[in-house]
Amino acid sequence: MAIDLFCYCSLDANKVGDELELMAKRNPDLFSGKFLISAAKDLASSVSYYDLVEIEISRENGLAAQSSFIVSLNDKRSVDLLPVVEKILKNALGEEKVLLLLNNEERR
Repeated sequence: MAIDLFCYCSLDANKVGDELELMAKRNPDLFSGKFLISAAKDLASSVSYYDLVEIEISRENGLAAQSSFIVSLNDKRSVDLLPVVEKILKNALGEEKVLLLLNNEERR
């Protein structure tokens, strides 16, 4: 079973991408194999149906998302580190600027 954090952010995709790169460099023990981070996707100029659905999901949860990305658990033995990853993400991007949903359903 896949375990993914769907992440929505009120920052633009370029800023999020820069922050994710720094975060991964600062935490190579987590992000060099245990968890994989997708590229940040721009939602501000969205045109696809899927992008519009992502925007609606974030709005339903109280955030006006400009970008999104996914953090995937790659090493199932590291599932207990998920709360640590969530804290790192919130610290890097700003707790009020990021919405984390486990498997795009459960708010974290």
